Amino acid sequence: MEKQIFDLLNKMNNDITEIKTDMTDMKTDISGMKSEMTDMKTDISGMKSEMTDMKTDISGMKTEMTDMKTDISGMKTEMTDMKTDISGMKTEIEDIRTEIIDVKVEMHERFDSVERKLVGIGEQFELSAESK
Repeated sequence: MEKQIFDLLNKMNNDITEIKTDMTDMKTDISGMKSEMTDMKTDISGMKSEMTDMKTDISGMKTEMTDMKTDISGMKTEMTDMKTDISGMKTEIEDIRTEIIDVKVEMHERFDSVERKLVGIGEQFELSAESK
């Protein structure tokens, strides 16, 4: 019976040693998991920071796009004003052109009148020369 007790104790001792080994392995696994969890926390924190930076960048881009939209609207208004000014200038140029044509016609009429008078004076000189 002593031998049986001794064998049982020996077997229990082996089982306890196995359990201790399993527990050490579990502790090592848990420690590894802890380390991985810490790494994941760090990664998540980095991702959060990057997301915040991206939000800031997107907000800045939104502001720039709004500013560009305002600038384009201003340019559109200026171009409309320029178009109106150019249209007015076209009208003024047409008016000037018409005035120039009128002045040309008037000058031709005057020259024709002066020419007729000169021809008439010339004929009078010829007639008075013939009558002498």
